[in-house]
Amino acid sequence: MLSQIPQDQAGPSELPPAAIERLEMAMKQWRQRNWNDPDSADAFRYEMVSRRLQSATEGVASAVKWAWIWYQELVAEDAQKLAAEQAIADQKAAISARVRAEIRAGHSDNPHFQAFLDTLEDPARELYRDDGTFEGWKYLVWIGPLIGQAESSPKCPLNLNERQEFASRFIQQASARQRAARLGGPIPESKETA
Repeated sequence: MLSQIPQDQAGPSELPPAAIERLEMAMKQWRQRNWNDPDSADAFRYEMVSRRLQSATEGVASAVKWAWIWYQELVAEDAQKLAAEQAIADQKAAISARVRAEIRAGHSDNPHFQAFLDTLEDPARELYRDDGTFEGWKYLVWIGPLIGQAESSPKCPLNLNERQEFASRFIQQASARQRAARLGGPIPESKETA
């Protein structure tokens, strides 16, 4: 990092306070990272860099030039990190908006959540408050007892994979019965999971 800094870049005659603060933070981070591992701790190098940084804060021209170049590298790294974090945040926001729109429309990629949505008359109104807060607890209140009923059924298999498939079918059938009851249609009954 520091040994790779080119020495032909011009900079200020003295370091601005923001540069000093950022460089001191970099030194603190370096110390925290390296002092926990005795094999990578390099006290001599740390001391030399620390002295050179002190010389830069005192206005020694060659040290100021060196510190300014290091500061510029740190600023560039910070900007890259911030851009990456912002890209991740934007991606999460886009996914969240897409999922929110799908739920409001009554659709979900999760089959159990879709079964729950199928029991609702208006998912947008029933799952979101006026202020936009998602009330996901309603799904947990709905699915918890169904899973308990499926697992306590005498027809529930012992094999874990078969047990999960049985619970999924049980949930789908419960959803179909609730939907039919809400719509006033015939209520389906399955002999397999009843």
